[in-house]
Amino acid sequence: MISTLSRFITRSVAFVRDNPQLVYTLFLVITLPLAFLWTAEKFLEVSARNQERLEEDRIGTMHDVFVGFARDHMNDPAFLAVRIAEFARQNESFVEMRIVDYPDHTIVASRDSEELGSPDSQYADYYTLAGPESETLVFENVKNNIRYRPAFRAIVDTNGQMLGHLMTNTSMEHIDALSAQNIRRAYLLLIAIIVALVVLLARHARIIDYTVLYRRLK
Repeated sequence: MISTLSRFITRSVAFVRDNPQLVYTLFLVITLPLAFLWTAEKFLEVSARNQERLEEDRIGTMHDVFVGFARDHMNDPAFLAVRIAEFARQNESFVEMRIVDYPDHTIVASRDSEELGSPDSQYADYYTLAGPESETLVFENVKNNIRYRPAFRAIVDTNGQMLGHLMTNTSMEHIDALSAQNIRRAYLLLIAIIVALVVLLARHARIIDYTVLYRRLK
């Protein structure tokens, strides 16, 4: 067994010594595609994180704008309902949007008029987390393989007293579909680059073989 292993090692060393260019080409064929794959994975991870951050910033900005005038109209549900309808038309990804009072979390305005007057017990724990000093809190859940980003923001008066909460729930289905499409295109392009690279390296190896053969014949 030891002698067989020793002969194998000796032959391998001799092969590398006699064919250094071929070994170098094989090394490139293996390492360069792996390097491209690793780089693509890291790039996609960074892109996904940036997309999530942009989405959270967009939700936070919308909450800033809405809470800015909602604090002055908590006693005017009709006005709040009109503004919610306007926001819903401009942001179709908002599948839920409502305002609840404090501390009972009773829905005073909502995109769905049938919810009015009922307590929003589904998100009671989230409302507790969104205190008067906190910014918009954005969470994530998955339902039927679709990601949603429920977000909560306290509505306070000029004295810092709690008046209620704003809640929006954003469907990420459209964004995830676009991301998946971009990822597929990126991988197809990456595969094409790797194939072209392997072909070029293979041709390079053949040229090296011809050079070595020419030297031997000479």
